[in-house]
Amino acid sequence: MTTREFDRIQGNYERRWERVFFAYLKKEYNRTARNYPMPYEPDVEELERIFRRLYMGIVIPHAANIYKEEIEPVEGQKDIIDTLVGIMAPNRSGSGLISLWRDLLGQFLQVRVAQRITSITNTTRKRITTIIERSIEEGLGAEEIAREIRQQAGGNINVHRSRAIARTETMTAMNQGTYMAANSSRFQMEKSWDATLDGRTRSAHRDADIHGRWIPFDQPFYLQNPQTGTLESAMHPGDNSLSAGNLINCRCSMLTRHRRDANGRLIPKM
Repeated sequence: MTTREFDRIQGNYERRWERVFFAYLKKEYNRTARNYPMPYEPDVEELERIFRRLYMGIVIPHAANIYKEEIEPVEGQKDIIDTLVGIMAPNRSGSGLISLWRDLLGQFLQVRVAQRITSITNTTRKRITTIIERSIEEGLGAEEIAREIRQQAGGNINVHRSRAIARTETMTAMNQGTYMAANSSRFQMEKSWDATLDGRTRSAHRDADIHGRWIPFDQPFYLQNPQTGTLESAMHPGDNSLSAGNLINCRCSMLTRHRRDANGRLIPKM
């Protein structure tokens, strides 16, 4: 998949899920306003459902697409038939790759969802608290404070937040799909970090994107933490191991290809 195609598909997903996250954040603010002066209590169950829908709706189809376009033509396998059957009939147990990918995605989400829910709810709590504290300093009463929270619900802060969340999660989901598809190959693979190079590109991501540098698939990329300067490892852009400074609003993708020996032949996995 070319960088341009990745960006196009990711952009479509981003716009769709931006609306979902905006609706969630707006509802959280309005519910807090109705219950004020009771403290903010996040709807964690709803947020978890959103994350699981997002990842289930992106990772498996994207993995199937990468496998069909980049793995199957080189290896001549027919497993993609089972994969597509599983996608079209998600209630069936499935077979072959689709079952493997669902299991791997389930393991990934156990960590990912918990991390992101904590991050999002903590930020929401801080921002609502800031509205309340500022309103109290201005001498506003309870009804006025509640009205201020409602006014902020649909404001630019949540517009920008929902866009950042959607961009981060859809980028991660697509890269997770690429990772799972390539990891399913019977042969050794290699990978390259592909950054969107412009004025907004972080220096660590620019450094990771060294044109023409390919590394073995099972080795991590190393990026500099923007706060501490230390190196942190990642198997792909959006990896759970990355700090917020290297994760939020990331626009990078991962390229993969088969490794070949000196004679151009595929190298079987050991």
